[in-house]
Amino acid sequence: MKTTYATILKLLKKHKNDIVFNVDDLQRQAENHLFGLELRDTYGLNIDPAKVNSTTSFKCNEHFYICIFGEKHNRTISWPDVKGQPKNELLLWISFPTGAYIFGQDYPTEFFKQFWEELKSYNPKYSDTMNHNLYWDLPNAKDVFNNYPAILNKYRELNREDIKKRQIAKMEADLAKFKETA
Repeated sequence: MKTTYATILKLLKKHKNDIVFNVDDLQRQAENHLFGLELRDTYGLNIDPAKVNSTTSFKCNEHFYICIFGEKHNRTISWPDVKGQPKNELLLWISFPTGAYIFGQDYPTEFFKQFWEELKSYNPKYSDTMNHNLYWDLPNAKDVFNNYPAILNKYRELNREDIKKRQIAKMEADLAKFKETA
């Protein structure tokens, strides 16, 4: 595939002044597609290569990103759990900026901790627990990336039952408080 793109781009560049196509844009699209193929075929990520829109930073889905981290790219880990920063590393990054709100307006921290610990069991290279971010190098990202939809669905199902328990506990606490003041 790489040679196919190289051949096409070489021909387009040769006739750059005679065509209407933006050759630089086509080259960027080719690089992005080749990178998407690499993510799928080399690293085993279940990803549509045609949807990859950057080789340095792109959003894979609601919570996952693939980005180059390091000072050179102005992208560092805010509060790493262990001292040290990536040095121009391409990483799979999962982020939950609102933390436990992913599972409801009552901010179920204990429930979110279970979910978080399961994700951490996939051994991220870096973590930022304070900001709910985990980072994997690409050779070790396949399992967490490909299993994430099932993990999230599992916790969403568990949350349907857990939210009822949390609501009952809150109502009972409110009722007890009401009885005290009556």
